[in-house]
Amino acid sequence: MKREFEALLFATDGPLTPARLPDLERLFAQAGMPRRRPPVDRCSAGTTELASQPPAIVSPLAGATYQLRDGDRGDVFLNASAASEVRSLYWFADGAFLGASRPSEVLAWRPGRSGELEVSVVDDQGATATRRVRVAIAP
Repeated sequence: MKREFEALLFATDGPLTPARLPDLERLFAQAGMPRRRPPVDRCSAGTTELASQPPAIVSPLAGATYQLRDGDRGDVFLNASAASEVRSLYWFADGAFLGASRPSEVLAWRPGRSGELEVSVVDDQGATATRRVRVAIAP
C-alpha cells in the first residue's frame, strides 16, 4: 500500500490534481485514516455575478430636501442595509470619498454646498447603490 500511495502522490506525469483526490481518499480509508472531504470550490465556477444583493440606502431619504444652517453643526446621516456577508460600506458624494462605516453604523456627513448631490455607497463585495439628495444650506 505504501508503494501505491507513493506512486500516486509522487507521480512523474504532473502535479497532484483534483482528479487524483478520490484515489488518495481511497488509500487513506484503506489505511484506516479517513479524511474529511474538502469544501466545494465555488470560486472557479466562472461566474462574474455578485454573490450578494446590492446595499439599500436607508438614509438620506429619497425625495427629501435637507435644510442645514451654515453655522450649526447639522449633518446628513448616511445609512444603508447590506447583505450579511458585507462588513464595510464606503460612502461617496459626487465621486468624493466621504468615509467608511459598517452596515449597522450611521456615518455623519456635512455637505459643503447647496444643491442636488449624488450620494453613492459601495460595499466590500463591489455592489453599489446611488441616490440623489437635495441640500439647502441657509446662512
